[in-house]
Amino acid sequence: MPFHPKRGLKQAMKNGELRTGLFVGSSSPQVAEAAALAGLDYIIVDLEHGDRTDVASAAELIRAAEIAGTPAIVRVPGNNVDDIAGVLDHGAIGICVPHVRTREDAERAVSYARYAPVGVRAMSPYVRAAKYVGAGWDEYWQTANEEIIVMVIVEDRIAMRNLDEIASVPGLDVIWIGVGDLSQDLGMPFQMGDPAMVDSVQRGLDAAKRNGVISFTTAPASPVIDRETRSAQIRNLHDQGFAMLAWVDTPMITASIAELKAAVDV
Repeated sequence: MPFHPKRGLKQAMKNGELRTGLFVGSSSPQVAEAAALAGLDYIIVDLEHGDRTDVASAAELIRAAEIAGTPAIVRVPGNNVDDIAGVLDHGAIGICVPHVRTREDAERAVSYARYAPVGVRAMSPYVRAAKYVGAGWDEYWQTANEEIIVMVIVEDRIAMRNLDEIASVPGLDVIWIGVGDLSQDLGMPFQMGDPAMVDSVQRGLDAAKRNGVISFTTAPASPVIDRETRSAQIRNLHDQGFAMLAWVDTPMITASIAELKAAVDV
């Protein structure tokens, strides 16, 4: 069981290789484990939206994914040291921090996730990440600063103005242009085809590329399209510059059930 950071995920994406995962907003360990058993590269436990579970509940999803050999990233509810340290101590391989607006916000997120001399994360060998008794401590702390993924969400006009300042923070690994909240802030809720939204996503991709940072996005997951079409969609996102993609569990489950019911009703 990989209590220490699973090596190679971040570097593969920085090399431009595509890695796919599942956003688990349902707070279901079974869904997390099923995603891992299906062969996805990671899961993202969602503490900001979804069921708004706490750190202890997130640990159950981290554990469920790890049983099948898949690491977990956790979207924390805010940029605070307690939540970030808590999920990392439970064995998460990374954090996703929402509503990062300035360089200082990004620097705080990096600092909270890394041990000294890079950051201020508190050290304890008696946590799950180190097998509770410190048996895996040397392996864990020596690789944690290098392997743990720090991901931030840029999702309003202020953040977009500071995009390059954010992307250039040392130790920042992934940028996600949060199109939902950004579209709302721009006065066009979920109008993703609007030129301003298309331009914002491209600016995020460009800033990430300039600064050697990974770009993340969620991917469409309609159950009614054929595999060839779905593969073309994924290739297109990868060709745009996204090396990190994830589907979201609850709309996938809902749409799949609706499709099954539609087949019955024909």
